[in-house]
Amino acid sequence: MITILIVDDEQLLRLGFRMIFEAELDLSVVGEAGDGTEAVRLTGQTPLAMAAEAARLALDDAGTPAAEVDGVIDFHTNDSASATDVGRAIGAVDLGLALDVTCGGNVAVTVVGQALAAVQAGVCDTVVVFRSFNGRSGSRYGSNAGIQFRSDMQFAAPHGYVVPAMWIAGFAQRQRHVYGLTDEDFGHIAVTTRQHAAANPHAMQRDPLDMQAYLSSRWIYSPRFMPPGFCRRVAASDSVRVDRAGGLR
Repeated sequence: MITILIVDDEQLLRLGFRMIFEAELDLSVVGEAGDGTEAVRLTGQTPLAMAAEAARLALDDAGTPAAEVDGVIDFHTNDSASATDVGRAIGAVDLGLALDVTCGGNVAVTVVGQALAAVQAGVCDTVVVFRSFNGRSGSRYGSNAGIQFRSDMQFAAPHGYVVPAMWIAGFAQRQRHVYGLTDEDFGHIAVTTRQHAAANPHAMQRDPLDMQAYLSSRWIYSPRFMPPGFCRRVAASDSVRVDRAGGLR
Protein backbone atom coordinates (compact mmCIF):
# COMPACT_ATOMS: atom_id res chain seq x y z
CA MET A 1 0.00 0.00 0.00
CA ILE A 2 1.33 3.42 -1.01
CA THR A 3 0.43 6.28 1.36
CA ILE A 4 -0.06 9.80 -0.01
CA LEU A 5 -0.17 13.24 1.59
CA ILE A 6 -1.82 15.75 -0.79
CA VAL A 7 -0.32 19.25 -0.69
CA ASP A 8 -1.88 22.13 -2.64
CA ASP A 9 -3.26 25.55 -1.79
CA GLU A 10 -6.48 24.89 -3.75
CA GLN A 11 -9.02 22.87 -1.76
CA LEU A 12 -10.96 21.79 -4.86
CA LEU A 13 -7.77 20.51 -6.45
CA ARG A 14 -6.94 18.53 -3.31
CA LEU A 15 -10.44 17.06 -3.36
CA GLY A 16 -10.04 16.05 -7.00
CA PHE A 17 -6.72 14.32 -6.34
CA ARG A 18 -8.18 12.53 -3.31
CA MET A 19 -11.02 11.11 -5.43
CA ILE A 20 -8.56 9.93 -8.08
CA PHE A 21 -6.14 8.34 -5.61
CA GLU A 22 -8.82 6.67 -3.48
CA ALA A 23 -10.21 4.98 -6.59
CA GLU A 24 -6.99 2.93 -6.74
CA LEU A 25 -6.78 -0.10 -4.47
CA ASP A 26 -3.05 0.25 -3.74
CA LEU A 27 -3.15 3.97 -2.85
CA SER A 28 -4.19 5.46 0.50
CA VAL A 29 -4.58 9.18 1.16
CA VAL A 30 -3.41 9.83 4.73
CA GLY A 31 -3.96 13.58 4.84
CA GLU A 32 -4.17 16.97 3.13
CA ALA A 33 -2.20 20.19 3.58
CA GLY A 34 -2.65 23.66 2.16
CA ASP A 35 1.06 24.49 2.03
CA GLY A 36 4.51 23.07 2.65
CA THR A 37 4.67 24.21 6.26
CA GLU A 38 1.48 22.37 7.17
CA ALA A 39 2.66 19.34 5.21
CA VAL A 40 5.85 19.04 7.23
CA ARG A 41 3.90 19.45 10.46
CA LEU A 42 1.68 16.55 9.41
CA THR A 43 4.55 14.31 8.32
CA GLY A 44 6.60 15.02 11.45
CA GLN A 45 9.88 14.39 9.62
CA THR A 46 13.08 14.90 11.55
CA PRO A 47 15.95 17.05 10.20
CA LEU A 48 17.91 13.82 9.66
CA ALA A 49 15.13 12.25 7.57
CA MET A 50 14.71 15.40 5.48
CA ALA A 51 18.47 15.77 4.95
CA ALA A 52 18.84 12.14 3.90
CA GLU A 53 15.93 12.45 1.47
CA ALA A 54 17.34 15.67 -0.03
CA ALA A 55 20.78 14.09 -0.37
CA ARG A 56 19.38 11.02 -2.13
CA LEU A 57 17.42 13.23 -4.55
CA ALA A 58 20.53 15.29 -5.32
CA LEU A 59 22.57 12.14 -5.92
CA ASP A 60 19.86 10.62 -8.12
CA ASP A 61 19.70 13.84 -10.12
CA ALA A 62 23.46 13.71 -10.61
CA GLY A 63 23.48 10.00 -11.42
CA THR A 64 25.86 9.28 -8.54
CA PRO A 65 25.57 6.24 -6.23
CA ALA A 66 25.58 7.09 -2.52
CA ALA A 67 28.48 4.69 -2.03
CA GLU A 68 30.70 7.11 -3.99
CA VAL A 69 30.13 9.93 -1.49
CA ASP A 70 33.27 10.42 0.60
CA GLY A 71 32.53 13.86 2.03
CA VAL A 72 29.57 15.52 3.79
CA ILE A 73 29.35 19.17 4.88
CA ASP A 74 26.49 21.03 6.55
CA PHE A 75 25.81 24.26 8.39
CA HIS A 76 23.47 24.65 11.33
CA THR A 77 22.61 26.52 14.51
CA ASN A 78 22.28 23.48 16.78
CA ASP A 79 19.03 22.56 15.03
CA SER A 80 20.08 19.96 12.47
CA ALA A 81 21.50 16.50 11.83
CA SER A 82 25.25 15.96 11.77
CA ALA A 83 27.31 15.27 8.68
CA THR A 84 28.27 11.80 9.92
CA ASP A 85 24.63 10.90 10.69
CA VAL A 86 23.51 11.92 7.21
CA GLY A 87 26.44 10.01 5.70
CA ARG A 88 25.35 6.84 7.48
CA ALA A 89 21.70 7.44 6.57
CA ILE A 90 22.45 7.50 2.84
CA GLY A 91 24.98 4.65 2.97
CA ALA A 92 28.14 6.77 2.72
CA VAL A 93 30.19 5.31 5.57
CA ASP A 94 33.76 5.79 4.32
CA LEU A 95 34.04 9.57 4.67
CA GLY A 96 37.26 11.44 4.16
CA LEU A 97 35.55 14.66 5.24
CA ALA A 98 32.67 15.22 7.68
CA LEU A 99 32.29 18.89 8.54
CA ASP A 100 29.59 20.59 10.66
CA VAL A 101 29.73 24.39 10.43
CA THR A 102 27.95 26.32 13.16
CA CYS A 103 26.50 29.41 11.51
CA GLY A 104 23.40 30.74 9.78
CA GLY A 105 22.15 31.18 6.24
CA ASN A 106 24.90 33.57 5.22
CA VAL A 107 27.37 30.66 4.97
CA ALA A 108 25.33 28.72 2.36
CA VAL A 109 27.85 29.71 -0.30
CA THR A 110 30.82 29.23 2.04
CA VAL A 111 30.14 25.54 2.66
CA VAL A 112 29.84 24.88 -1.08
CA GLY A 113 33.19 26.64 -1.49
CA GLN A 114 34.66 24.42 1.22
CA ALA A 115 33.42 21.36 -0.64
CA LEU A 116 35.04 22.57 -3.87
CA ALA A 117 38.29 23.28 -2.04
CA ALA A 118 38.26 19.81 -0.47
CA VAL A 119 37.78 18.18 -3.87
CA GLN A 120 40.52 20.30 -5.46
CA ALA A 121 42.88 19.45 -2.60
CA GLY A 122 42.27 15.74 -3.07
CA VAL A 123 40.72 15.26 0.36
CA CYS A 124 37.66 13.66 -1.22
CA ASP A 125 36.06 13.16 -4.61
CA THR A 126 32.29 13.50 -4.07
CA VAL A 127 30.80 15.77 -1.40
CA VAL A 128 27.20 16.20 -0.28
CA VAL A 129 26.44 19.68 1.14
CA PHE A 130 23.18 20.13 3.03
CA ARG A 131 21.17 22.33 5.37
CA SER A 132 18.18 20.78 7.12
CA PHE A 133 15.94 21.98 9.92
CA ASN A 134 12.38 21.54 11.09
CA GLY A 135 11.26 24.84 12.58
CA ARG A 136 7.61 23.83 12.54
CA SER A 137 7.49 20.72 14.70
CA GLY A 138 11.15 20.42 15.66
CA SER A 139 13.65 22.84 17.13
CA ARG A 140 12.27 26.34 16.58
CA TYR A 141 14.82 28.98 15.66
CA GLY A 142 14.82 31.80 18.17
CA SER A 143 13.38 29.74 21.03
CA ASN A 144 16.95 29.30 22.34
CA ALA A 145 16.11 25.91 23.80
CA GLY A 146 19.29 23.90 24.32
CA ILE A 147 21.55 26.56 22.79
CA GLN A 148 24.91 27.16 24.45
CA PHE A 149 26.10 30.75 24.23
CA ARG A 150 29.82 31.34 23.97
CA SER A 151 32.18 34.25 23.48
CA ASP A 152 30.46 37.65 23.28
CA MET A 153 27.03 36.00 22.93
CA GLN A 154 27.04 35.11 26.62
CA PHE A 155 26.73 38.83 27.35
CA ALA A 156 24.08 39.47 24.69
CA ALA A 157 21.85 36.50 25.57
CA PRO A 158 20.58 37.83 28.94
CA HIS A 159 19.19 40.84 27.06
CA GLY A 160 17.47 38.67 24.43
CA TYR A 161 19.88 39.74 21.68
CA VAL A 162 20.16 36.27 20.19
CA VAL A 163 18.62 36.00 16.70
CA PRO A 164 19.79 37.40 13.34
CA ALA A 165 16.83 39.77 12.94
CA MET A 166 18.05 41.63 16.03
CA TRP A 167 21.66 41.77 14.86
CA ILE A 168 20.72 43.02 11.40
CA ALA A 169 18.48 45.65 12.96
CA GLY A 170 21.52 46.90 14.86
CA PHE A 171 23.51 47.10 11.64
CA ALA A 172 20.63 48.96 10.01
CA GLN A 173 20.45 51.48 12.84
CA ARG A 174 24.12 52.18 12.32
CA GLN A 175 23.47 52.68 8.60
CA ARG A 176 20.73 55.17 9.46
CA HIS A 177 23.02 57.07 11.79
CA VAL A 178 25.96 57.27 9.37
CA TYR A 179 24.18 57.68 6.04
CA GLY A 180 20.79 59.14 6.99
CA LEU A 181 18.76 56.25 5.59
CA THR A 182 14.97 56.24 6.05
CA ASP A 183 12.29 53.59 6.56
CA GLU A 184 11.47 53.93 2.87
CA ASP A 185 15.07 53.08 1.95
CA PHE A 186 14.84 49.80 3.83
CA GLY A 187 11.32 49.26 2.49
CA HIS A 188 12.65 49.12 -1.07
CA ILE A 189 14.55 45.97 -0.10
CA ALA A 190 11.38 44.23 1.07
CA VAL A 191 9.29 45.40 -1.88
CA THR A 192 11.91 44.38 -4.45
CA THR A 193 12.49 41.01 -2.81
CA ARG A 194 8.75 40.30 -2.85
CA GLN A 195 8.63 41.20 -6.57
CA HIS A 196 11.26 38.54 -7.24
CA ALA A 197 9.40 36.05 -5.04
CA ALA A 198 6.19 36.62 -7.00
CA ALA A 199 7.95 35.22 -10.08
CA ASN A 200 9.26 32.17 -8.22
CA PRO A 201 6.75 29.29 -7.94
CA HIS A 202 8.75 27.85 -5.02
CA ALA A 203 8.65 31.03 -2.93
CA MET A 204 6.63 30.89 0.30
CA GLN A 205 5.33 34.46 0.01
CA ARG A 206 4.21 35.60 -3.44
CA ASP A 207 1.47 38.11 -2.63
CA PRO A 208 2.19 41.64 -3.92
CA LEU A 209 3.75 44.09 -1.45
CA ASP A 210 3.93 47.86 -1.94
CA MET A 211 5.60 50.55 0.12
CA GLN A 212 2.41 51.61 1.87
CA ALA A 213 1.69 48.06 3.04
CA TYR A 214 5.27 47.71 4.26
CA LEU A 215 5.29 50.99 6.20
CA SER A 216 1.92 50.26 7.81
CA SER A 217 3.12 46.88 9.10
CA ARG A 218 4.11 46.33 12.70
CA TRP A 219 7.72 46.42 13.79
CA ILE A 220 9.95 43.37 14.04
CA TYR A 221 12.96 45.22 15.36
CA SER A 222 13.44 48.88 14.52
CA PRO A 223 14.05 49.84 11.76
CA ARG A 224 12.61 46.66 10.24
CA PHE A 225 8.90 46.18 9.69
CA MET A 226 7.07 42.87 9.37
CA PRO A 227 5.22 42.88 6.01
CA PRO A 228 1.95 40.91 5.73
CA GLY A 229 2.63 37.17 5.61
CA PHE A 230 6.31 37.69 6.45
CA CYS A 231 6.75 35.24 9.31
CA ARG A 232 6.12 31.53 8.91
CA ARG A 233 7.43 28.58 10.85
CA VAL A 234 9.12 26.38 8.35
CA ALA A 235 10.82 23.07 7.87
CA ALA A 236 13.22 22.70 5.01
CA SER A 237 16.09 20.69 3.67
CA ASP A 238 18.25 21.12 0.63
CA SER A 239 21.30 19.34 -0.67
CA VAL A 240 23.82 19.65 -3.47
CA ARG A 241 26.55 17.38 -4.72
CA VAL A 242 30.10 18.48 -5.55
CA ASP A 243 32.54 16.16 -7.28
CA ARG A 244 35.77 16.18 -9.21
CA ALA A 245 34.31 15.09 -12.54
CA GLY A 246 30.89 16.69 -12.67
CA GLY A 247 31.37 19.91 -10.74
CA LEU A 248 28.37 21.22 -8.85
CA ARG A 249 24.91 19.62 -9.06
